[in-house]
Amino acid sequence: PPPPQYPSYSSTNVTVIRSQTTCAARQAAVHSKPNSYIILSVVVILFGCWICGLVALIFALMVDSAWASGDYVEAKQNAKMAKWCGLAGIISAIVFYVVIVVIITVVTTLATRNH
Repeated sequence: PPPPQYPSYSSTNVTVIRSQTTCAARQAAVHSKPNSYIILSVVVILFGCWICGLVALIFALMVDSAWASGDYVEAKQNAKMAKWCGLAGIISAIVFYVVIVVIITVVTTLATRNH
């Protein structure tokens, strides 16, 4: 059911209807706090692409501050960016390590053939 409403007030052709519950309280009841992906960010900094991990960590920290200030949309956007930066760091690290293994294998194979 809709929340109870107070009387309408009209001022210069604009009608304002005040409800008993605030918009922020309704959003908090509907939304749950998004995952901040701090652990993912730290793992990417330590074992993956540290630049992507650092960007992910910054967005992860911004999730908590946006949520605490009541900006739920911003918190969800920051969580999404933290997740994608973390995943980009993991993927780029995997590609980097595979390329390094391939280069070492090729160089080792060529070196043993020549001797």
